[in-house]
Amino acid sequence: MTDIPTREFAAATLSVEDAAAASSRASRQLLDAAVARAIATLAHDLRNSLGVVSMQVEAIAVRSASKTPDVAAILSHANVASEHIERLAEMTNSLIAFARGRTSSDLSVIVSEAAALVPLRPVSVSNPVVAAVGLDPMLTRAVALEVLMLALGSPKAPVFVVSAAETGSTLAVVSGYRLEPDATLEWVVQFQKVGGRISPTEDGLRLLFPPIS
Repeated sequence: MTDIPTREFAAATLSVEDAAAASSRASRQLLDAAVARAIATLAHDLRNSLGVVSMQVEAIAVRSASKTPDVAAILSHANVASEHIERLAEMTNSLIAFARGRTSSDLSVIVSEAAALVPLRPVSVSNPVVAAVGLDPMLTRAVALEVLMLALGSPKAPVFVVSAAETGSTLAVVSGYRLEPDATLEWVVQFQKVGGRISPTEDGLRLLFPPIS
């Protein structure tokens, strides 16, 4: 067997490393774009919760200024405000954690974390089986978040079902309506480029993630 010259081997190694770095940067950009779109979508939920908190604070101020403050009513307003503040904190923390892009390759974990970003929406994740996928974790997170945002546009509360097989892991979205992302979107292009498949269904969407090779 002919030995590969050291210089050529080093060049080949650098080439592989450069390609991996470029792929990681591209996945990071896709995740950042997905998070930005999610923030725009979640702005409505954030506004609603902040509005509720503001009204409760005003009510507390009015009742506290009374000559005979109704302590029970004040506590009730405070509890409502506290609940919404906690939800806001959970949404913010979940979004920050999701955007950081953990290294988990488990599709069920990633989809569950995406659903946790919208605690005020009726989103459910069923069949949380272990479903490891062979994609960059940030790309998987970007795809999961984009699909969530797409599903939230349907009138019916979406249900995400994850299943695993030797041929790959499947994410089925049941929303009561056909979901079909634009084929020219960058996340769609990149997902299919690495072996992912997207199949619209009568009641939603089905995605096949390639297995770990």
